[in-house]
Amino acid sequence: MHGGGRAVPAQEITIKAAVAQMPVEYTHCRDYGHGWQPHDVREVGRHYERTQRCHRCSTQRHQYINRKTGRLEGGTSYTYPDDYLIKGLGWFSADDRGAVRLVSIKDDMGKAS
Repeated sequence: MHGGGRAVPAQEITIKAAVAQMPVEYTHCRDYGHGWQPHDVREVGRHYERTQRCHRCSTQRHQYINRKTGRLEGGTSYTYPDDYLIKGLGWFSADDRGAVRLVSIKDDMGKAS
């Protein structure tokens, strides 16, 4: 919410506002990178269809891998949790990544041994 209790239109969303509402697991994935774990592998024709899942945010990574060569064919696609992508912001700039990283680091400070 913003101002007088109204929803913030996508074009008014700032990185600071988005990060403030983001689950901390999402900030860690955006800072460290995803923590991929095997989820599913299927034989589909001449390919393996491999799906990996992030243990922090549940994003899934899908790949088609040639069964003979091991080459990745058709690229990689992702399925994100509904609230992972931030509508209206597009790609993160270096400053945007820095804002996310600061939130991640502040969370780390409370957990570091």
